[in-house]
Amino acid sequence: MPSKTMLGQFTRNRRLELGLSQNRLAELAGISQAEISRAERGNKKNSKPRKSTLKNLAKALGCELARLENLAPKKPAGRPKTELGRLIQSRLQTLGLTPGDLQKKLGVADNCIPNWIAGRSLSISYKLLRPLAGALKLELADLSEFALKRNKPAETAFGRMVRRRRQERGWSASVLAGKVGITRAGVSCIERKGICSKKLAKKLAEKLGLDPAALLALKPARKKRVRRVKSSA
Repeated sequence: MPSKTMLGQFTRNRRLELGLSQNRLAELAGISQAEISRAERGNKKNSKPRKSTLKNLAKALGCELARLENLAPKKPAGRPKTELGRLIQSRLQTLGLTPGDLQKKLGVADNCIPNWIAGRSLSISYKLLRPLAGALKLELADLSEFALKRNKPAETAFGRMVRRRRQERGWSASVLAGKVGITRAGVSCIERKGICSKKLAKKLAEKLGLDPAALLALKPARKKRVRRVKSSA
């Protein structure tokens, strides 16, 4: 059964790496097999083992106590609100890593990973794409839609409003595209240039929780074509 915590995932992975059964690990740690089982499952009622248990586990697993303490949940973690946050948290749990571990691998600021997970940062700088994909064992394509290089500045008030409301909901351009029935490239064009039909603008307003009339008022006016009249010589 998959573990519900990063501590449980790490404990199980490390135990299997050492070729130990739960009973053997329990003997080495001087605790019961039931405690090992609870630690690996990460049940809500027993998701954080006592410090003495962690100390014994660390010794038996051949790792530092601080590592297990960092992995132990300090409070129930809320589900990330953005696609990027959910993806990163899911991979960290699967790999038995902490945000601190990922931060060290990437050499980024302390608040960088928490900001991604919490949804305070919605994009990834291009230079971090490949290292992040490698650290999380993902394909580059899995992260490409979050690349900062794709987030070109919006040129119109209409485009800025669409992008702001999309980001407030934690949606990628692909998600919004699916909701209104267009391509991701179409959403990108709308956000940069404000080009779309009235029908599509109304659909965007509905999905983004905006007043259709207010959104339509932001649409850039279409340039009128000036026909040249040939002069008869």
